[in-house]
Amino acid sequence: MVEFFRVHQLNIMLSIASMTAIIAVYAFITNTLPRKRRMAFVYMELAATGLLLFDRLAYIYRGDVSELGYWMVRVSNFMVFFLTLAVVHSLNLFISDLLHEEVGVEKLPRRLIVAEVLASIGWFLIILSQFTGFYYVFDDQNRYQRGPGFLVCYIIPLLILGIHCSVVIQYYNRINPLMRLSLLLFTAIPIIASIIQVFSYGISLTNIATVGMSVVLYIFSIIEMNQTVERANRLEIEYLKEEKKNIQKLFEQTATAFATAINSKDQYTKGHSVRVADYSRRIAQIAGKDEKECEDIYYSALLHDVGKMGISDSIIKKDVGLTDEEYEILKEHPNIGGQILSPITDFPLLSVGAVYHHERYDGKGYPKGLKGEEIPEMARIISVADAYDAMTSKRSYRDPLPQSTVREELIKGSGTQLDPKFTNIMVNLIDQDVDYLMKEEDEDKNREKTDLSKLDQMHFDDYKEIVSDGLRLSSKITRIHFEVKPDKEFDAQTSIPTFILFDSYDGCVHKDDRSIRVLQYLEYAEIWVDGHVVSTAARNVKKTYSMMKDDKRLVTVGYDVIAVKYRDHVKVHVQSEQQDMDVVVALPDATKHAYLAITGEYCTIKDIRIENSEESIGEDYIGRIAEEISYIDRIE
Repeated sequence: MVEFFRVHQLNIMLSIASMTAIIAVYAFITNTLPRKRRMAFVYMELAATGLLLFDRLAYIYRGDVSELGYWMVRVSNFMVFFLTLAVVHSLNLFISDLLHEEVGVEKLPRRLIVAEVLASIGWFLIILSQFTGFYYVFDDQNRYQRGPGFLVCYIIPLLILGIHCSVVIQYYNRINPLMRLSLLLFTAIPIIASIIQVFSYGISLTNIATVGMSVVLYIFSIIEMNQTVERANRLEIEYLKEEKKNIQKLFEQTATAFATAINSKDQYTKGHSVRVADYSRRIAQIAGKDEKECEDIYYSALLHDVGKMGISDSIIKKDVGLTDEEYEILKEHPNIGGQILSPITDFPLLSVGAVYHHERYDGKGYPKGLKGEEIPEMARIISVADAYDAMTSKRSYRDPLPQSTVREELIKGSGTQLDPKFTNIMVNLIDQDVDYLMKEEDEDKNREKTDLSKLDQMHFDDYKEIVSDGLRLSSKITRIHFEVKPDKEFDAQTSIPTFILFDSYDGCVHKDDRSIRVLQYLEYAEIWVDGHVVSTAARNVKKTYSMMKDDKRLVTVGYDVIAVKYRDHVKVHVQSEQQDMDVVVALPDATKHAYLAITGEYCTIKDIRIENSEESIGEDYIGRIAEEISYIDRIE
């Protein structure tokens, strides 16, 4: 093997030198590596290329006594020794940047500075050897001969590589597996090759091994960087997907809150927009629309009545028939809706339902009197869903119509008021709804898990995993009663319910940043029934707590709660057989609302009863614990 290497080493040197030259170019133009590490690679590969080319020339001109041979032998041998140290020195720069940028080492080991010093000493000795023959000399035949200090030229690079090996071992667990393997090989293989070369004169095993390891290091670095980039891309894609889901969720929550605000203008239209949106999506799905089209139709239907925000409450809430003048004012709400939604350019179809849902298929609708397929398809779907919900919802003057009557009215309106195609789909849905579930009173079933007024019990696992909807507090006393039973495998003293006192546009507790910002969620305090209180946005909190009975057995405990708000103060009184607690919370100011929600940890609450008293409290009911903040005590 050694003899084969001796015979073909010149060709091997040329091949590897070509590779390192190409790698130097790639390292210079690549953008996947940090700048300092990239420059260290360029330095390393250029030094490696020169090392093998000059080593090859030293062998070619060895014994050539011509003037050219004389100079080529001396220059090439000098460069071989000089560039060997350059390759090792470049590795020092590479490791320094790796530790600083990826491992996060702020103060580099002093050994790396020692390695810099050793490299400088080595270069000095190489220059000195040209005048003293310390490393090598040339005989009369222009042949290289080892000098008395030739072992020193091996020892210095090996010491530097040993330092590198110790640094890699020190930070072994913090360096990428591929990278630490290539660095350990870079330090170990040249050491082994140098030991062999000491006893095998006439071959350049050390130089070839060192240069070969520089190639391996570059390849492993690129593989590691590609893995990092791929991992980063995967995380970025996952983040973008999650971000898209969050944005979609936020948009849905915001649109739903907006629709709730619209419908709250009239107690008889509560939930109307959400039901119309749901019916519209179901019609669109059956009509063969794709997921994106169904979502567009859903949100457009959700906000189809947004224009009513611009109509006087006296008209919206009027129980008796409208005058001609009032009806003309009401007919403006589609145009108002279009004006409100048209600036939302990222969702250009959002305004379609608001503008066109009162157009009739026979052309007798408003505001533009469009006919047939002149009406946007989305609006024709929403019109059918809107008509269906109007007939199946309770009004001030009637209860929901019988299902048979609704079906008959839809068929009558097909081709005149409504699009026949989508009306037929709605009729088919009615025929499938044998239990008449598609109507107003069942609409809120999807909220029964958190609406305390409709619950008999709730079970909690992790804290805040499930939170009830908020009960809005006022100067009229709200009384709550419930029974609590801790889960069997948990401590009865810690598996308890908690009250969250907060404010938000939709009366619900929110945990993600966007919902908190958009829905103006503000959490004042968390109140545990064991007397523990955490104040967040409250100006002040005063707690009075007394333990009447310390029973640590796993038993069901009954709690009676009284909650009330007067201007900028809230009082929550919690009483059971074991304890009695009063908590007074000072809100940021008197303009804020206060909602009380219930959550807990590893327990079940049951037999929930809520009573809203008609008795209002006076100013002295809650003892003031903070000065009142007023925003109107100033020049108007």
